Amino acid sequence: MKSPVPPQGRTDLARAHWALFIICLANALSVADRTVVQLLLEPIKHDLQASDTEMSLLTGASFILFYTLFGIPIALWADRGNRRNILSLGVAVWSLMTAVCGGVQTFWQMAAARAAVGAGEAAGTPTSVSLITDLYPPRMRARMMSFFQLAVSGGGLAFSPLIGVLADGYGWRAPFIALGVLGIVVTLLVRFTVREPERGGHDEVRHDPQKLSFREALAIMGTSKPFVLIMVGTAMTGLGIGVIIGWGAAVAMRTFHVSATEVGTVFAPILGIAAIAGALSGGFLTSWTVERFKDQRWMVALPAVAAVVNIVAGLIFVFAPSWPMMIFGGALGTFSNAFRMGPYLALCMSYVPANCRAMAGAVNVIATSLIGQACGPLVVGIISDMLEPTMGARDALHTAFMFSPIMLFLGVFPFFMILRHYDRNGPIVRPVAAQ
Repeated sequence: MKSPVPPQGRTDLARAHWALFIICLANALSVADRTVVQLLLEPIKHDLQASDTEMSLLTGASFILFYTLFGIPIALWADRGNRRNILSLGVAVWSLMTAVCGGVQTFWQMAAARAAVGAGEAAGTPTSVSLITDLYPPRMRARMMSFFQLAVSGGGLAFSPLIGVLADGYGWRAPFIALGVLGIVVTLLVRFTVREPERGGHDEVRHDPQKLSFREALAIMGTSKPFVLIMVGTAMTGLGIGVIIGWGAAVAMRTFHVSATEVGTVFAPILGIAAIAGALSGGFLTSWTVERFKDQRWMVALPAVAAVVNIVAGLIFVFAPSWPMMIFGGALGTFSNAFRMGPYLALCMSYVPANCRAMAGAVNVIATSLIGQACGPLVVGIISDMLEPTMGARDALHTAFMFSPIMLFLGVFPFFMILRHYDRNGPIVRPVAAQ
């Protein structure tokens, strides 16, 4: 039964914008806590005397496995409890364990600490996307989700130069400790300045507040073919993106002999700016195009075209003959990937009821993180170690990197298949949330 959506006054909107800012700040910090390992992969590897396969586990499985395993129960908790409190607890845990990473002495100690960081960060995305969906009405969600995605690039842009300078000046351990201290400040901001919004308060349909089991939540998500196709495409393209995220800095260092400072102050900031531009363009341009042409299919089509651009960018990155060209390929890929994330995430939230959105966020994390950021770098690390005896470290990793554009190519097809379920007026089959 439909109920009128309550109007959002200036005071409520200001509170929503402040909450979004703090949520984005927490998201940016979580990205920095991941980026610090990726940027400092080479000095950590040499200090801890680890192999490429072990380092791929460090950037991928040891973090992502716990990130996703804890994500499911935390998402169930968030769909029932106070999401603000759950998010603040998560920020506290991952920040403390990031600081611990700065004191480890062995690879396995680092792997254990990164696993704990992953467990804490598991509270981030499910609680955040659920909060944002309830902070704003449907017409604003694509843009606001793009701001949330923008925090991913903002975190890299803001923190990468600091990470590089601290690492070169005081050693690779210093950035971990600094990020841990900053995280405690963010914890307090989340806990004491963000208000818990009404669950489903801006939805056109008031949903049953019953608590869903994991199986029931999966069943609801599985009934939506567009939701499933978005997750399949996200997982496949995530394999390609995860390779670049996990090994991009190391490839640059091995191929063109750049330093951690150059990666942190040139490569990462340029990619950060490209991601910010992509996130803003995706949210605003997609919404504008839909309104301009009165055709809901653009909400699906424009992000799908951006996924095609990802393929081109991946090829440029792999075959770049120079350091500037590699930066261009990385920037183009970062822009196009960020362009599609906000609109698709908003679409996913519209296909599930209010008491299932944190779980939908957790499923998105599995697609992007467990499958993409964990498996992608691991596959490349294994291939690189297999080829190194005959090809050398630089050429082996460069060859293994071809895995990225191949997966980006395969992942495009599910995105275009979603168009079969849309016409000018929107989904042909109504979303679960609107039934």
